[in-house]
Amino acid sequence: MTIEITNILKTQPDKALKLAELYFENAQQQKDIPSMLTSSILILKAHNILGQYKQTEKLAIPFSQLHEKAENSEGLADCWYAIGVAKHGLSQWLESAEYLQKAIDVFKEPDIEKSKLANCYNVMACVNMEIGKFSESYQNFDNCLDLINEELEKPFLCKVIINMGKLQFLLEEFEDAYKNMQKVLRITDEINFPIIRLVALINCGVAKYELKAFEKAEIYLKRALSNAKSGNYQRLSFNTSGLLAQSYIETDKLQQAIELTTRNLEKLKKVPDNKSYLLIVFPHLRCLNLYKRYEEVIELGEAAYELSCQLADSAKQKDILTELLVAHQALNNTSESLAITLKLLVVKELIYKRNNKLKILNAKSEQVIQERESKIDQQARVIQFINESKKQLEEKNRHLEKEIAQRKIAEAKLIDLNNEIASFATVASHDMREPLRTIASYAQLLKRRIKTEEANEELIEFIVDASKRMQVLLSDLISYTKVETAEILFESVDLNSLLSIVISNLNSQITEAKVSLVVAEKLPTIYSSKTLLNLVFQNLISNAVKYRSKEKEPFVHIKYEYQKNGHYFHIEDNGIGIEKQYLDEIFMPFRRLHSKADYEGIGIGLATVKRIVTKKLKGKIFVESAVNKGSKFTIILPDLH
Repeated sequence: MTIEITNILKTQPDKALKLAELYFENAQQQKDIPSMLTSSILILKAHNILGQYKQTEKLAIPFSQLHEKAENSEGLADCWYAIGVAKHGLSQWLESAEYLQKAIDVFKEPDIEKSKLANCYNVMACVNMEIGKFSESYQNFDNCLDLINEELEKPFLCKVIINMGKLQFLLEEFEDAYKNMQKVLRITDEINFPIIRLVALINCGVAKYELKAFEKAEIYLKRALSNAKSGNYQRLSFNTSGLLAQSYIETDKLQQAIELTTRNLEKLKKVPDNKSYLLIVFPHLRCLNLYKRYEEVIELGEAAYELSCQLADSAKQKDILTELLVAHQALNNTSESLAITLKLLVVKELIYKRNNKLKILNAKSEQVIQERESKIDQQARVIQFINESKKQLEEKNRHLEKEIAQRKIAEAKLIDLNNEIASFATVASHDMREPLRTIASYAQLLKRRIKTEEANEELIEFIVDASKRMQVLLSDLISYTKVETAEILFESVDLNSLLSIVISNLNSQITEAKVSLVVAEKLPTIYSSKTLLNLVFQNLISNAVKYRSKEKEPFVHIKYEYQKNGHYFHIEDNGIGIEKQYLDEIFMPFRRLHSKADYEGIGIGLATVKRIVTKKLKGKIFVESAVNKGSKFTIILPDLH
């Protein structure tokens, strides 16, 4: 529907307006917001094409609110553009410029169709031309032309060049205007655009007339007149006739000039057109004066002057009064000549004031723009300050969040450590009391026996044994606590070399137990802590040897594999194994599954291993086991390298 209305809009704007209004009403009833937004813009466009600028102004306010509520910035800018065009049509230049600038600021966004920005620049150039801001007008035209694809947008390109030609005529840059009109003629040789071609021909004629090339001016104006008649462009036909008549006068073709103006004046009696009449009557008066038909000049001129006053066309008033003055002076009508001279002075004063008003308007326009730019600059500084403050605040928040996170981690570690210390203290105090009680008991017995001179080596052995167990306990406790407090140095660790040292340290234990130890041929070099890895492998291999089976030849295999999530080490044995329900408990401090008589130790080795692997090396450890079949401890370390 939208495409259909857009196509009709180009040739039948009145029909397009009715369709767009119907489309909007249906969308409103169905609460179809997107369709309401689209049809509202089409309605504004149609009113502007039909010259119904007041209606555009009236509708643009609710339509703008509709787009603003829908957060449709592009549609809102379309409304501003439509208002700008309407204000231009109503000669409200400053307001037009303000709305057009707002639209331009939005249309500059990269995701918006460039043709909208080009249209805006074209109208803004015309507005600046009207208020005498000629350099800004040129800049607007240049910006517009930069956005136009000359191959795909030839009709629009021609319109822009025609408008630019008006500026060049105002600045009396007739040669440049002529060149631009020639470009339009070349383009219209390729495309069918009769009205634009006709305007270009007329402008070529005017440019040549102003350049005093009257013969060439006649050629262009004759072609233009022929095209205007064949295309039934009546007003342009009258305008061209007036210009051609003036060109004839300059080349002393007075007969052709007066015949042309007379014919057109007769036509205008049947089809009244006041503006066209004034364009024809001026060269006609000139011809009559040159033919010394002064009475006719006075009769026709006075009527023409009254009409020019009604239309408030001061330029035509000046031209007509000039011809009337010539006629009255030729007839020696002194009083009439004086009256006309006074009128001429008044008209010239009006023209001067109008030009002066234009300058004042230009100055006001500059002031408005400067104020607007000042406000924008002020807003930009405020926004910059807000953004900088926001960045600083965000940076502080990031530091604060990081600090909070670090504190939470530290607190969690502290809670874990406190829990472990509490558990550790409970178990350790219990385990430490037992050897101390033993030492105390046997020491008292030894004291009594010594008093009674009863020597007993067995009592001394008990004391020594308890002391040794106390030493082991303290040694294990120190090892466990060092894991938390020791400074960790990460470096490249050659595991082949490290395991050789571990096995060498455990050599007597391995030999005595007659354990077959097999180590993977090629172990990697990894980035880790040599000291902590030494403790881990020493504990696990020592445990595998300690808990060997007495019913079969013991073995310990150390295997390695690399997977995506890190290094996998397996310490596998065929020892006594672990019951399933105790697989998690064995990693707790002081958890023993066997009596001290059967196996030495206080149950802190595996707790130390787990703490090293999980807390310090950021890895994982787990065990698979079956009673009387053996155990397999698996360590997974991250690939930090």
